[in-house]
Amino acid sequence: ENLSKVIKDVRPSAVIHLAAQPLVLKSYQDPLETFQTNCIGTANVLKAAFETPSVEIVLVITTDKVYRNDNSGRRFVESDPLEGKDPYSASKVAAEAVCAAWQQMSKISGGPKVLVARAGNVIGGGDFAKDRLIPDAIRAIMSEQNLLVRSPKATRPWQHVLDPLIGYIKYIESAQSSLSIEPALNFGPLEPSLRVDNVLEIAKEHFKERLKVTYKEANQEIESQTLELDPSCAIAKLGWRPHWNQE
Repeated sequence: ENLSKVIKDVRPSAVIHLAAQPLVLKSYQDPLETFQTNCIGTANVLKAAFETPSVEIVLVITTDKVYRNDNSGRRFVESDPLEGKDPYSASKVAAEAVCAAWQQMSKISGGPKVLVARAGNVIGGGDFAKDRLIPDAIRAIMSEQNLLVRSPKATRPWQHVLDPLIGYIKYIESAQSSLSIEPALNFGPLEPSLRVDNVLEIAKEHFKERLKVTYKEANQEIESQTLELDPSCAIAKLGWRPHWNQE
């Protein structure tokens, strides 16, 4: 009810839903809150948006971790099957199912266009979350502690936060001016995903001896080891390209 009131008071033309419980390890500790936030929370946003006449578009940000991942290293495209193994990724697949239902309702009875953007491992100022590589590295440097790292060989499609944000705005602009629009788009780097230890080597070049790293044996059942995202569709359809490479 509070959310509906805020959206009706603001009367936006577009709603970008970025809120989430975004941490894989926390999702194991509190799976119910993760599903409540990521799945039911998304349904609440869509319901409120559909009840607000000014809203033309809702863009829901999910994650690069919604794809069925066999750790083959293949780059995921938008048409690949979705599947979540851990509570976080499963809750985001559930959020995508919610979006698909509202996309269908919009077709049948009218309402805002519902879009989905998939991105992940974005880095940038203001991210203080636990169990994220860059914030953890900065905290370790500031406290003069060793950085404890799991899964050094895991790959992730790293990108600076401003790159996908520009993509999201282009996506909305395209949807406003076009009758036909892709229902979901990937936003990620052009080059192959870097490994965790690659990122730390780049960080060590900058921070020198201030960054001390200790690797621990990771439970590979907890998180995917390889993750590659193909942004070709966003490049072709929107004319979007990342401004920075991963390095």
